[in-house]
Amino acid sequence: QVISGTFADGKGEALARTIDSINAIDKNHINLYVYNDEYPTEDDPITASQNAHAKGIIAYDNDTQSGVYIMHSFPKFPTVSQSTGHINTDLPVTTNIYGQNLYCVSLDREILQQLLSYLPLEKPHAYYASGLFQNFHTDSKDNYTVTQFNLLNGDSQWLLTKNPK
Repeated sequence: QVISGTFADGKGEALARTIDSINAIDKNHINLYVYNDEYPTEDDPITASQNAHAKGIIAYDNDTQSGVYIMHSFPKFPTVSQSTGHINTDLPVTTNIYGQNLYCVSLDREILQQLLSYLPLEKPHAYYASGLFQNFHTDSKDNYTVTQFNLLNGDSQWLLTKNPK
């Protein structure tokens, strides 16, 4: 089923609106974690092979105790201003070929804690971290985990995560 005639980053589309809402939060109140196994700029080094083939954005607002988790497959996305934390909504042109999925979940503190329990196993390669994520360590000796997420609407979903080794 085709939901829209434009791609995910089109102005007014769900991904752009979600990122715009993250950008609207005062940077003193947001915890932001952006990771991708392929850096968004060519000047950045390529991720070492011991890190996961994983891509995502986690944003959590301290004031509202809510946030969003975006898991995707878009190489080199997104670019983030290191000085302001502003996330650019433009997708790289390679996304038309290599971008296969986009999954977004609203989260509360409980779901955030579930994310923080499995992320060390995944060993994501973060290139921007603020707030509580600044000292977040992604080191785990486990081989895999199965995490059940209890979504805000009461539904549950399962996430299987394995160590990249």
